[in-house]
Amino acid sequence: MTRKYSPKEYLIFLLKFLCLLPLQIIHLFTFLFPRDKSIWVFGSWNGNVFFDNSKYLYLNIYHNYPSKLSPIWISENKMVVKQLQDSGYKSYYAWSAKGLFYCFRAKFYFIDHKPGNGNFFSPINLWLSGNAKIIQLWHGLPLKEIGWHDSISAANRSYAFRFWKNVRGTYWFFMEPLNYHVNKLVIAPKVFAKLFASAFCVPETSVVVSGCPRNDALLGFFDFLPKSAISIILNVKKINGKKLVFYLPTFRDTGANPFDNMDFEKFEIFLEKNNCVLVAKLHDSKETECTELIKHNSIIFLPQYFDIYEILSLADILVTDYSSVFFDFLLLDRPIIFFAYDLEKYKKVDRSLYFDYSTFVPGPIAKTFEELEYFIQIFHNIEKEDSFRERRNRLKVTLFGDASAKSSSETIVHWISEHYDL
Repeated sequence: MTRKYSPKEYLIFLLKFLCLLPLQIIHLFTFLFPRDKSIWVFGSWNGNVFFDNSKYLYLNIYHNYPSKLSPIWISENKMVVKQLQDSGYKSYYAWSAKGLFYCFRAKFYFIDHKPGNGNFFSPINLWLSGNAKIIQLWHGLPLKEIGWHDSISAANRSYAFRFWKNVRGTYWFFMEPLNYHVNKLVIAPKVFAKLFASAFCVPETSVVVSGCPRNDALLGFFDFLPKSAISIILNVKKINGKKLVFYLPTFRDTGANPFDNMDFEKFEIFLEKNNCVLVAKLHDSKETECTELIKHNSIIFLPQYFDIYEILSLADILVTDYSSVFFDFLLLDRPIIFFAYDLEKYKKVDRSLYFDYSTFVPGPIAKTFEELEYFIQIFHNIEKEDSFRERRNRLKVTLFGDASAKSSSETIVHWISEHYDL
């Protein structure tokens, strides 16, 4: 049954159409000009952070190809730009003269999020990308639906998505940059190539088989990572011999806060008793909502935009739910506990999952707070083996092969160099 749209929805669509029409004209104009293959521009998430796969590929290129390539970080956050410039990196504000110039001249655009709902700007000025190659690094392997597969959350929050279902051609042309669809490459491991191609509306031939650049940090390929002050705090592991339990839940499209399901007063007693420290970070949160957590001696709360991949290798045990971080953590061969207290609700109102959760995840599933404590205690006391090690290793080999032997960043650079004659 075709859904009827309200006058408000039609009005919003019309306003977006009118606002974006001039940008589409400029966008088409940029197809006429040649581009410099040595200029690569990078952006991440909403354009305000130095983060994720884009960050690690950028750092690799900056340090390893200084004479061959010119990597440039583009951001809408002037503080991020200043911090990078102060550290010697090449970065420009998105709306500065140099920021616009390099986006106009760059042959390769690297992003790690899908620009949706008519967003021409984040994480880079895509309206200047005509005739450039847009390379979608994405921000993790998918347990939950991604891209255009994400029918639940996207339909709930996006007028444009629903219009796209019924007015596909109009949306495709006017609500996103034309170049994002016709000139795009997607980075994905081989086993996920078909899924990524479908999710991002590209042919399989446009999928570059590689791992995630951010995992290069876990595997020790980087010796130039910035040192965070929070990393010093985590020296408690070395000083006091405590085990670090990282709690990294995924984002809820409904806005639910996973920390609401944890009794931190009780949990701190448990952590002290078992000589553990909890390192907790929400996928997407406001620091001001969780300031009380900092008062706990055995709990370290990381701020919203802290890059967890700088310190993830310090974790002894990972606790997560439906986040892609567990795929990456497989590379470390350490215990993973899945705290899925809201599994049925999540699948119904947040995201559908690609796999049967109970048989796919390589670790115990805790449905209650008491079960979570129980599994942490079991893994804490394991000396040599655990019953899920074989399952973790089997999934790791299926997804990554011998990933520890090569850098994902180098794989991407070499592929582009070979196919575009750099």
